[in-house]
Amino acid sequence: MKLYPSHVSTSSTSLHKPAAGQKPVFVRPLAGCAVRHGEVARFHACVSGTPRPDISWFHNRQPVQPTKNVVFHFDEVTDTATLIIVDAFAEHTGQYTCRAVNAAGEAASSATLTVTTEEEGNRWTSQVPAETTSKHSGMSRTNTSPHSRCWEL
Repeated sequence: MKLYPSHVSTSSTSLHKPAAGQKPVFVRPLAGCAVRHGEVARFHACVSGTPRPDISWFHNRQPVQPTKNVVFHFDEVTDTATLIIVDAFAEHTGQYTCRAVNAAGEAASSATLTVTTEEEGNRWTSQVPAETTSKHSGMSRTNTSPHSRCWEL
């Protein structure tokens, strides 16, 4: 004689591992630009990653702090990080780096800003290719892209 259980329990527990996330990637890296003394300089970079990466900015490898003249913005709809220098002076000339970090890794994109004087106005620097570096598990990758731009008001 076979006995059948009077109550059968089933479970539909998922055995999926939690997502580890996606390391930051610069979909549109920074691009170098040149502006005249006193004009607005803007750097834009589109960065993706899960969870959303923390963004930090550097000028000549030193952290940039926001001021009334230097403004940071991150558009969550377009995933675009922006650095705005409202009134560019000679001391703003140099390399700018946008660094994106999350639990899955980090990436950085760098470009050069040149601030020219009125006398140098006719000798504007052509667009400098941006450098993008992604780091994960001790590996490094560098890309060069002329596809992003520096806009002026």
